[in-house]
Amino acid sequence: MALDQGLRGPLWFEDPDTMDNVHPASPELGLSDDLVRGLLAWQDELDATYDLDDPASSPGFPSEAAEHDFHARGWELARRVGHELDETWEVTYAGGSPFREVEIPNPSTPS
Repeated sequence: MALDQGLRGPLWFEDPDTMDNVHPASPELGLSDDLVRGLLAWQDELDATYDLDDPASSPGFPSEAAEHDFHARGWELARRVGHELDETWEVTYAGGSPFREVEIPNPSTPS
């Protein structure tokens, strides 16, 4: 998951040759409806902090605490994505401090 203000969504697919957005409701992912709704709401919250047409006048988060809470929810959503995907997927949350880029362990992956 990555922060992506004003663009297509919070989930990105990356391999050595490609990086592209993946819609949370994509059948390829098979995420639960509840998680898809949570991811889209989280993206909407991020979009509300950013004016794509005039980034300099973007409102941002109302406080550091609100931004921290947003990133904590993002990390939790990433953890849930990792739990719903099979072992062939690697999930990373790329967000704000202290949640910078964190690999989310997949419980389906054998130790």
